[in-house]
Amino acid sequence: MKKLTYILMGFFFIFATACEEIETPFPQFKDLEYGAYARRIGPVTGEFNFFNVAGSAISFEVEFYDENKGKNVASYSWTVSYIDRTNNGANNKAAVPLVTVPASAFVVNSNGLPGTKLTFTFQQVLTALGLTIGGINGGDTFEFLGTVTKTDGTSYSFSNTDANLINQPAFQAMVFLRQNVVCPSSLAGEYIATTTGTSTDDCCPDETTLENQTVTLVAKGSGIYEISDFSAGMYFEWYEVYGITVDYVAAGNLKKTISDACGKISGSFGEPFGTTVTVTGTSDPSTGTITYTWKNGYDDMATVTLKKK
Repeated sequence: MKKLTYILMGFFFIFATACEEIETPFPQFKDLEYGAYARRIGPVTGEFNFFNVAGSAISFEVEFYDENKGKNVASYSWTVSYIDRTNNGANNKAAVPLVTVPASAFVVNSNGLPGTKLTFTFQQVLTALGLTIGGINGGDTFEFLGTVTKTDGTSYSFSNTDANLINQPAFQAMVFLRQNVVCPSSLAGEYIATTTGTSTDDCCPDETTLENQTVTLVAKGSGIYEISDFSAGMYFEWYEVYGITVDYVAAGNLKKTISDACGKISGSFGEPFGTTVTVTGTSDPSTGTITYTWKNGYDDMATVTLKKK
């Protein structure tokens, strides 16, 4: 009976409110605050090469949008910070100003919008942060934050720019950039692997060594490589009984991605039994040798030595 009463009250409320004009607190569009953002045109190009500071730079181009076709943008500024990934953040550097481009330096592009092209040199970034190449390592990271400031004093940065503007391809709001320090890497090719490991499974309690396994590395760019079998034959050796067959391996199910950052090999990825594999190691281009250790979530682990054919 109470349910019927509530339903009748609900109908009465809907009827009563439908018969009167409701004034909403929503302001007129003309009274709203208008924002602004910088849209990236094309990709970010270049790199920070650990072995070539003087010749390293990154570049990009943007155009500005606001309620007045970008004409109310007063300036575009960037800061940079340093993340010490080698030492787990021990030598991090907080953000410092890097560059500010005033509206007077903007150039109207073919879309009729003001825009600018920016280049950050590796040396410029190091100097701004008070660093030298001797104080950083390959694989460390610089983070850049951009801010668009309007003539009315309002500003728009990573903290208050909508995620859709940043992430959607149609907008590409350029307010954040992460750049790793890279080294030239040429590890692609075929290798002969020697692998020694131990499994926690009852199938194979003893230490196992495999030799003369063929492993292939395919370059994917910027020190990233696809390795044909991260376990270098060990998963097949141990776990054929669980479905890791020759056909399973041949189908590419053990292909994973590893990275080379100035001689440091690393990787993190899933494996067939639902855990995560971590890879750590080193490469020596002078001898054509790569050595790494992988370990999965069951504490199965092995050390792999790859020698280039």
